[in-house]
Amino acid sequence: MRERCWSSPVRGGDGEPPTNAEALHQELKDSSEDLSEVSYAVFALGDEFYENFCQAGKDFDSFLERLKAQRLLPVVLSNGDHDDTFPEWVDAIAEKLS
Repeated sequence: MRERCWSSPVRGGDGEPPTNAEALHQELKDSSEDLSEVSYAVFALGDEFYENFCQAGKDFDSFLERLKAQRLLPVVLSNGDHDDTFPEWVDAIAEKLS
């Protein structure tokens, strides 16, 4: 049975994960577990003003890919206003999971 993971953490500061995602970020970074039965998608929030734009989202994608998890959709790197792109992303996720 394929497991599904869907997480949309709020943005952190200059590329670091938000406080409520720090433990998961570290666990995935250090893990060698086979997650090939896990599907995921990443919608990263950020501000292009920062040097490490959406870095936490890029990290999550990289860690999950390394652990062989299955990406459902391309990573979205959202700059600023995401009122249009986020609902479209949620619809795409719902379609993939139906």
